[in-house]
Amino acid sequence: MNLKSSKKDIKANRGITLIALVITIIVLLILAGVAIATLTGDNGLLTKVGDARNTSEKAGEKERIQMEVAGAYDTRGRLDATKIVENIEKNIGATAEATSNSFPVKVTYNNGHKYQVASDGSIMISVNAGDKAPSDSNAVYSSGDYTAIIPAGFTVSNQPGESSIDTGLVIRDDDGNEFVWIPVNIPWKSDSNKTITLSRYTFDSNGDPTNQEANTIDSYYTELASSQYGEAVAKNIEDFKTKTNAAGGFWIGRYEARIEGYTGNVATSNSNQETSLTGYTGGKLVEKPGAQVFNYITQNKASELSRSMYSTNNYFESDLINSYAWDTATLFLQEYDNRTGSNLTKYSRQNSINTESLLATGTVSETNKDKICNVYDMASNCYEWTTETSSYSNIPCVKRGGSCTDSSHYASVRISNSTTIAGGGISFRPALYVK
Repeated sequence: MNLKSSKKDIKANRGITLIALVITIIVLLILAGVAIATLTGDNGLLTKVGDARNTSEKAGEKERIQMEVAGAYDTRGRLDATKIVENIEKNIGATAEATSNSFPVKVTYNNGHKYQVASDGSIMISVNAGDKAPSDSNAVYSSGDYTAIIPAGFTVSNQPGESSIDTGLVIRDDDGNEFVWIPVNIPWKSDSNKTITLSRYTFDSNGDPTNQEANTIDSYYTELASSQYGEAVAKNIEDFKTKTNAAGGFWIGRYEARIEGYTGNVATSNSNQETSLTGYTGGKLVEKPGAQVFNYITQNKASELSRSMYSTNNYFESDLINSYAWDTATLFLQEYDNRTGSNLTKYSRQNSINTESLLATGTVSETNKDKICNVYDMASNCYEWTTETSSYSNIPCVKRGGSCTDSSHYASVRISNSTTIAGGGISFRPALYVK
C-alpha cells in the first residue's frame, strides 16, 4: 500500500467535505431567506393568512349586523334606526349609536372593528385616517359632522391638514394618485341656512351663485346625456347625480391632470398654441405631485383617459369632470376657502394667479394662492376640459377655469372650443363617484 497516496486521498476527501459543507450552509441560508421572505412582509404568506382571517371575520360581522337590520323594519316597511341599535346591542353584543335616533347607525365591535348602517340598510366598514379601504368594498370615513365614502383600495391620508372633510379630505391609491372629497348637502360656511347641493351654478360679479340645475346657461351651455356634435359627454350623468347624492359627495383629482412617460411637448412658457394633434404619445394619466401637467390634449382624448383610469373597478367610476362636479366643487371651495393672504377675491371669480407663465408641474407653492382645501389650480395655470356642451356645433367642447394665457378668465368661466383643439394652456381633471 502506498502511504503517501493514502494521505493525499484523505486530504482530498477532507477538502471536498469542507467545501460541500460550506456550500450546504450557503444553500440553507438562501433557502431560509426565501422562506422568511415568503412568510413575512406585505405580500408574505403569514400576512395573507392574517388578511384572509381578518376579511372573513369582518364578513361575518357584517352578516350579523345585516340580520339585525332585517329585523328592524317598522309596520310601514321603513327602517327604524332606534330598533337597529336595540337589536344589535341585545343580540350581538356590539355597541351601536344613532345620533338623534336617525341614520347613520354606527356600530363598534369589541375588537375595534367599526361599521355604519345607512338609511337604505347598506353596511360599510368604517376607516380612520391612515387606514385603507378594503379591496373588495367601499368604506366610510367620518370627520366632525360629515362623512365621506372611501373608494375600495384607497387609503385615507393622515398627513397634516389632509384628513378633515371641511378642509379637504385627501385619499391615495396604491400608485400614489390623489383625490379630494367634495361633499354635497352640507351647509354653507358663511350661512348655515343655505346648503351646498349638487348642481350647475353661475356666479355673478360678486361671486354669489345661482342654482341653474339643468337649465341652459348663457343661451347655449348644457350638460347632455348624449350629443351629435362630436364632443364627449359624461359616461352617465344621471347615474353620477344619483350616486353622488346618495353618497353625500364625490371625488375630484387633486391636481390638473398630470402625465408620466410623456414624450410630446410640455409648455413651460405663456403659450396658447393650438393644434389638431393631441400630443399624446403613450404617457400615463396620473394625479401625482411633481409630475408634468397633461396639456396638448383634445377634449375627446381627455374623456377617454379619464374614463379608463379605473375602468375595471367594480366599486366606483372614473370620468372626465362634468359641469355639476365643477360648479359644486367651485361653490364648496369658495365657501370653505382656507387660503391666507391679501388680494384674494371670492374663488368663483378668482382669475389666474399664474399670469406670467404656465407652470409645468402646476402650483407647488403656497404663495401661488391656488390651493384651496387641498385642491390645486382650478382658477389658474390651465383651462380644463369638461363634459359640458356648447350648442354651437363647430365649437361644442367646453373648458372651464382660469388660465395663465388670459388673466381675465376665472374659476367658474365657461369657454367653448372645437373637438380638434389641443392647446398648451388646456388640461383636464378626472372625477370619481362611488357605485
